[in-house]
Amino acid sequence: MLAAGIVFAALPPIAGEGGCGIAHPYAISRLAGPVDLSPAITVRCETALALADWLAKAAGPFAEALPGSPKLVRIDTASSYVCRGRNNDPQAKLSEHARGTAIDISGLRFSDGTRIAIEPRQRTGDVTEGYQKAVRFAACLHFTTVLGPGSDPNHNDHLHLDLAERRGGYRLCDFPEGSDE
Repeated sequence: MLAAGIVFAALPPIAGEGGCGIAHPYAISRLAGPVDLSPAITVRCETALALADWLAKAAGPFAEALPGSPKLVRIDTASSYVCRGRNNDPQAKLSEHARGTAIDISGLRFSDGTRIAIEPRQRTGDVTEGYQKAVRFAACLHFTTVLGPGSDPNHNDHLHLDLAERRGGYRLCDFPEGSDE
């Protein structure tokens, strides 16, 4: 993680009930750029590396297409490690958040003071819509699950990125046909 420019602190193991937990958790506060994470996230090493790679190859460089070519300076996070079922349903299968392999992103902030909130877009064709779509599509190259506006009501206000392991390396990148994404 040091080589990737990630600012982190090793945390004690997290042991939770019912399969929750992280053997080697890290608090991640900043990625190379520098790009702050607000609030800081608690994840596994591989999750932090996937996020840093997505930032370096997609979210950061794609910002150059925005008016004024601002730098991405902050990722507004909505969730990382938490022991819970999918979609906060206690009866559901364990969420990837409960394994430290997921992060939710609610917005992206830039050096010119602008913020792009993750939200349904109304097919305006503007650069904000284009940027949100581009970073979402690119996330599927770095994560095995990508959900967001249009996937389902639980993901209309954030991007959910995770590293769920599936048979055959299958990726769940949900870009609903005819949706706002």
